[in-house]
Amino acid sequence: MLSLLLSDVHGLSAGQIGILFSMVSIANETVASQYGRISRSLDPKELIPLRFVGFGVSLLDVWAASTPVLIGAMLLCFSLGFGLVMPSLDTSVVGLVSSQFRASMLGVLTSMLWLGQTVGPITFTGIVSTAFDEPVTGYRFLLLCCGMASLVGGVLVLLAFGRR
Repeated sequence: MLSLLLSDVHGLSAGQIGILFSMVSIANETVASQYGRISRSLDPKELIPLRFVGFGVSLLDVWAASTPVLIGAMLLCFSLGFGLVMPSLDTSVVGLVSSQFRASMLGVLTSMLWLGQTVGPITFTGIVSTAFDEPVTGYRFLLLCCGMASLVGGVLVLLAFGRR
């Protein structure tokens, strides 16, 4: 979805988009490699909803961004959060189940993540091509909806943790 938006709206070439996404992946990996240090100050159960707030803000900023540089900056912010969420999810799952079920639960988690990465683009493209006359309008609408859902969901979970 983002690669189509970057090429269709901003005229980036496949190579430029590849470089941008490579930078995003490197940022993600760098933060994930430092998760042990970062997690000492925040509980994984609080870190996950906090990052979803960050995801929402990043997606809303990508939705509103007018230049590829701003989109790239927001994607970097998104990937930094993603680098924290993935180890947090693993840590939370490991902490929730007994040792005899850990491998199975981590396998289910990994399977669901891969399923989402496979089905998500197909689903979004199907929604956009069916519901919108212009693909760019559809992609922008989905960025807005996903950004709002992530932001509101993260805030609600953080508020629920605060009431405990």
